[in-house]
Amino acid sequence: MNNGVSIPVGLVNDINLSSRARFVYIVMTAIQPCDRNIDMVAQVAGLNRSTVYKHLKELLASGWVSRSIVRENGRIKRVDYVLNDGRTKKR
Repeated sequence: MNNGVSIPVGLVNDINLSSRARFVYIVMTAIQPCDRNIDMVAQVAGLNRSTVYKHLKELLASGWVSRSIVRENGRIKRVDYVLNDGRTKKR
């Protein structure tokens, strides 16, 4: 079983990202997409929710992470976070 993760070189070299934002991205790669929520990222990273939100906002703004909000009956059911690599990074 391979437990390794692949980190985009562009992310590592992105001088516009804080080191904490890079860390949050790396933690997110280790979490299965269906379990990738703020609470899980905070728990695995050893950070509080507000810190995760702060750096996730940075990743969203830079295009390294995308999100889609899933609604049911007009209410938010869940938020899905998608990790983008250098080829799929949103600009």
